[in-house]
Amino acid sequence: MRTFRLLTRFWLSGAILAGLGFLEAQGGDSAAPESLPPLPEAVTSFGAENLDGWLYVYGGHTGKAHSYSEETTLNRFYRLNLENPQAWENLPGASRAQGTRLVAYQGGIYRIGGMQPRKTDDGKVALYSLDDFARFDVAEQRWTELAPLPSTRSSHEALILGSKLYVGGGWTMTGKSRESQWSDVMMVIDLAKDDPQWTAVPQPFRRRALSADTVQHELWFMGGMDQEGDASREVDIYDTVTGEWSKGPDLPTGPMQGFGSAACLLNGQLIVSLYSKKLLTPNEQRDGWSLLGTLNQRRFFHRIVPAASNRVIAISGTSRREGKTAALELVALTLK
Repeated sequence: MRTFRLLTRFWLSGAILAGLGFLEAQGGDSAAPESLPPLPEAVTSFGAENLDGWLYVYGGHTGKAHSYSEETTLNRFYRLNLENPQAWENLPGASRAQGTRLVAYQGGIYRIGGMQPRKTDDGKVALYSLDDFARFDVAEQRWTELAPLPSTRSSHEALILGSKLYVGGGWTMTGKSRESQWSDVMMVIDLAKDDPQWTAVPQPFRRRALSADTVQHELWFMGGMDQEGDASREVDIYDTVTGEWSKGPDLPTGPMQGFGSAACLLNGQLIVSLYSKKLLTPNEQRDGWSLLGTLNQRRFFHRIVPAASNRVIAISGTSRREGKTAALELVALTLK
């Protein structure tokens, strides 16, 4: 399953990186006097995935923190050719959404959930989670709507392991902030079936704005914010073979803790990106974290995706001092 996951992703060759002017970092530090082209807009809380040499980005929020409108919630869909990264290409969009998630599977990009501001009769704005589930056929360049999520969800995570799509964490926003419902189930669907249906798996945590990815046959859900409004360093692990949950090592202490973190799978290793600028992986004993590299710029509510066999791309996001950024950063890691 790990091999399949890695084959669906594209690694930039050393020749391409050299041609772009990227220099390999020493000791895991960030490389580069140059960078990949910035996104057309500086965004947070967007979906990102790479497939067959292309980096895809969907939706996101362009406004000020905690200030939402239809105009600042995007339905734009872009992709960048990593073999020739000159400019972003516009693709057909669909629902306006922030906090949506993208995953890749067998030539398609799947879009799951998200949040959408809507104007009320009195001219104010109410926030609603979405039950969107759709597939973008890369060859035909079109969206197909699929069986919607059993309940709306945003600020969640989604990941593929084998042919199964897992959606965990997050909450349901119903237009009234005091009535938001924190998700306590993980939804699962097998994309290889002719008529796939969603099933529910109880999850032992209620957190949103978390990050997640796989470690072999396990799903790791990391950090986020809990129901009390506190940033969380907790890690919950789901074993897809036994169907059991367990606790992983807490994320390290630091600014924002694990709130708004990002994660990806790189060369079989789980990578998590924190606001501290640190890029970490679980240590061999699985009781702590090892440092693999460092971003140049603080980011949260960003995304990271694998690039070269020892590199990741950090995409957009925001920081408390500088605000939103459209910049992408390519970072060389010291893999264990």
